[in-house]
Amino acid sequence: MGVMRGKYSFVLGLLLLIALDISDGCSPHGARRRKRSTPTAPEVASKLSEFFGSCSNLIRSSRGAFDSLQSVVDYVIRDSNWYNNIKSTVCTDSRDNPSCWIYALNFLIDDESDLYKATAQCICKWSGDCFDGSSSNPVKREVRNDGYGSYGSKSRLPRCIETKSRKYVSQYPSLRKVDGQSIITFLEDHYTFCRYTPEFPYEQRNLFQLLYSERLCPRSGSWRDSFPDLFTKATRQDGPIWAAYQQCLDKCTPNPCQNGGKCKTTDADPGYKCFCRNGYGGKLCEKRDCVDKSPYMCQNLYGPQDCRYGFVSLYCKRTCRTC
Repeated sequence: MGVMRGKYSFVLGLLLLIALDISDGCSPHGARRRKRSTPTAPEVASKLSEFFGSCSNLIRSSRGAFDSLQSVVDYVIRDSNWYNNIKSTVCTDSRDNPSCWIYALNFLIDDESDLYKATAQCICKWSGDCFDGSSSNPVKREVRNDGYGSYGSKSRLPRCIETKSRKYVSQYPSLRKVDGQSIITFLEDHYTFCRYTPEFPYEQRNLFQLLYSERLCPRSGSWRDSFPDLFTKATRQDGPIWAAYQQCLDKCTPNPCQNGGKCKTTDADPGYKCFCRNGYGGKLCEKRDCVDKSPYMCQNLYGPQDCRYGFVSLYCKRTCRTC
């Protein structure tokens, strides 16, 4: 009986190996499902977030510009490249003071936005170490039409960001009341014209303003004309808003599937799956499909036999070389 069990186990093992090899050989339709990476950026510091979200200067200046100041504040602290870069390379150690952070606002907010002065005033209130004052009357700005598509209140993108970000609420409680439209409006209407955040020493800030400000922060230029480019420049890629945004992109426009294949979006990477026409296969339907549907034919001493009936694939040869 032990010998019989061993024999059956051997046969079952062979069949399992063949099934795995066949499934990896001539079944090219679609991509394998991979789990999306989990955001690793730190959560916002609650006291800092609550202070700036309730700062009277910012409340007055943002009124009429967007609905949720708190969503914008949390985005800047949790998700922006600006906060991460300034905190780690510019306003560090002894330079972690209000003057340095106000200097760094050039790389976050357009200096003609009402939010610029209001944020500087709130920084002073937070530190209790510099001037204070009242913001000027806010100017209501229209959402830009950047050619990529309108991101107004009827757009799918703001609501999608809110929906997709909810899966990260356990890790980021600050996402419970996120408002996607407010974040998008902030980036389109109030974000800096500076092309990047340089590691420029705070001690040489006057030299920067004199020699480099116009070159790095011109009010004209094409890099802000595309919202996807703007979002990519502004947002850190290990944060939850970036992860949500990536899931909201229409990966089927333009259609990546070739030879008339149909594209459908999925939650698995790379965000879409191709459904190929008869006669085509591959992840992008880029390959001609197998003509002979028998996956393997044996090459052995006893002549051709179908591999599926017990021959190890090591001794077999694919009939479809194009797979």
